[in-house]
Amino acid sequence: MLGWFSGEDASPTAGEGSDQAAATTGVEGEPSAQAEEVRWKLENDQWLGNTIAYCKWCPPEPPGAGLGHVQIPAASENSTAEKPAGGDSGSAAPPVSPFKDPEAARAAAEAIPELVPASQPASIEAGWDVGSAEAFQLRSGPDYLNVGNKEKSAPAMYRCVSVDAVRTETYAITQALGGIQPLPPAAEGCDWRPEDVVPRVLSVVMILPYTLDMGWSSTEDFGCSVVSVSVIEPETLRASRGSTEDMSPAVRLFCKWLAEGEVKLGDKSTSNVLKAIAFCENLEDLAESIPGLQSALQPFNAMPALITQSGTLRRDPSEAKEWLEIVFDVRMWCFAARAAIYNLRSALPSAVMQSCLVLQGVEDEELPERVLCTGRITGFDLMRTPVVLRTEPPAQQPGPDEEKGTESPAANGDGTA
Repeated sequence: MLGWFSGEDASPTAGEGSDQAAATTGVEGEPSAQAEEVRWKLENDQWLGNTIAYCKWCPPEPPGAGLGHVQIPAASENSTAEKPAGGDSGSAAPPVSPFKDPEAARAAAEAIPELVPASQPASIEAGWDVGSAEAFQLRSGPDYLNVGNKEKSAPAMYRCVSVDAVRTETYAITQALGGIQPLPPAAEGCDWRPEDVVPRVLSVVMILPYTLDMGWSSTEDFGCSVVSVSVIEPETLRASRGSTEDMSPAVRLFCKWLAEGEVKLGDKSTSNVLKAIAFCENLEDLAESIPGLQSALQPFNAMPALITQSGTLRRDPSEAKEWLEIVFDVRMWCFAARAAIYNLRSALPSAVMQSCLVLQGVEDEELPERVLCTGRITGFDLMRTPVVLRTEPPAQQPGPDEEKGTESPAANGDGTA
């Protein structure tokens, strides 16, 4: 059974195995052939919901406070928090843009050198949970572009039910739904119908690069695809069935975005632009073992990244229109953003990362913003966590008696060892 909703261990099942291919870092950072065991599955197996186990993360209790998630400080629009340094280059930029100028890009990349923990746990098991939308501070009115007020998000409109990491050695995985992968069951109390304007299932495919080039990533870098699947919350479904006037600003904006049916280009002053926000929740703890991490990452932590040219939408082709898939390719992001990911890859297994998607609100009637979907992942190792999808099982490794140099003395021509 898949791990959807139940919180069961969604560990590898029948049809998987391991070989000695690809799990360590090569010269350019891609998985190399020297290595540690990696998990694999056949391409025609059902992997969705089966590669990373559900594992609820409990945030530590701050001194003098109850349990809760770290809150992101609100930031004004004039600060770096709304600059598109984490995403595409389709928005306002400083006079010397690191997204377009090669020398500025190099300088931006060097600002975040490769950071490696002083000590790394021998083995870290990756896990995911639903996350908390309330951990994100989002735009609120009135007159946001001039005032810059932010407030914590209302609960997410969709609830995460699985997170997976997969890759192949021959192509980039740019889609999950619409083939043999099953759709998750409906949430309890959800009576979604094909005539509803919102999809029941929302899938997000994020393609992370292994290599780092000055231009877009190498055509030989097929990346790692992190796939999160979420189902609509009953409250969101009920709200979408009401009149436009009665909808909350975020639900109304979402319905409008669905009707437009495309990933929009724009900048911080453009309504309904899709943006991603990644938030390291244990940055202070990581900084204790990784010198320089706090100063290097803090300005970028929880910074919205606009998804424009790197994003595409895939819709359920059937009449039901039950699902929508959002695909964004980080290999197409600006050099500075890719350099940050590349140089921080050694720290990822110890990080507690939460990410979300938000539709950007600008006018007062579009605010406050609200998290569309979110999820948290822990123990993620870019090299070891992804399951490799293969067209056929790997070749059988030779046994001890078959390896060169282990023949018996009698097999030698002169009868000596």
